[in-house]
Amino acid sequence: MLLKTLSLLSKQKGDQRFHDVREYAEELEAVFKSLLEIREKVNESVKAVYKIHTNYGRVFSEWSEIEDTIGTALQVTGGSMDSYADSVEMYLDEEESRYYMPLKEYLAYCESLRGMVKRHDILEKRLERAESALSTKSETKATVQREGLPSGVEQAGAPPTGTTPTGGGGRFSLRAISNRLRGVDGSYEGRLAVASRELLEAEETVRITQKELQLFTTEALEELKRFHEQKTADFKSILINFIQLQMHVHRKGKDTWERVKQGFSTMQ
Repeated sequence: MLLKTLSLLSKQKGDQRFHDVREYAEELEAVFKSLLEIREKVNESVKAVYKIHTNYGRVFSEWSEIEDTIGTALQVTGGSMDSYADSVEMYLDEEESRYYMPLKEYLAYCESLRGMVKRHDILEKRLERAESALSTKSETKATVQREGLPSGVEQAGAPPTGTTPTGGGGRFSLRAISNRLRGVDGSYEGRLAVASRELLEAEETVRITQKELQLFTTEALEELKRFHEQKTADFKSILINFIQLQMHVHRKGKDTWERVKQGFSTMQ
């Protein structure tokens, strides 16, 4: 019986897998936000370092104009500093494409994961309301059936209702008159037919909602499985690309200062 099945299912409300997804998404989002905040602070420092090299370039170039024997070396040094300082835009562009944008995409995916959980919660609540309506309709039909029993007879286990049957030969009833005035069939058979129809509709609503929830759950869990299979490779790629970029940038800085050192070493 559907009601017995629903009674068992009601004890299992709240899919723990989706609770875990919500917690994971929130924690992962916090990590990404922290990384992006650190990235902003680091970039401000990086820009400041490159700006200092611009100042170095200007100073060495100005110095070269007042020197005879070492003027050429100083001029080359100033040009090297300027060239290194100008590479900041390249660094920022590379860093954005290799690190910033991928993290932003996963940050957005965390929001999608929370949306998935929210959709699942909505479907669960919709099913709860449908089940509650079904229980109410079942009780309504049982009440109508009890009212239709002959006087003094009750269904096994059913409490007396104190309601006078409205079938043939019943006592005077204001409700019966009101039903007639409104064109409603207030007879036992009419009320039983309405109660039975509404019960069937409620059962169908529950079945449809259950199917929708089950389908969504299956598709969502498949999407989560693909996510967990792909995320490690993606995170690995993002971090390695970022590390390689940092190595390239710092190597470029080291090479710049090596050339400056060599230039000064050759001065007579």
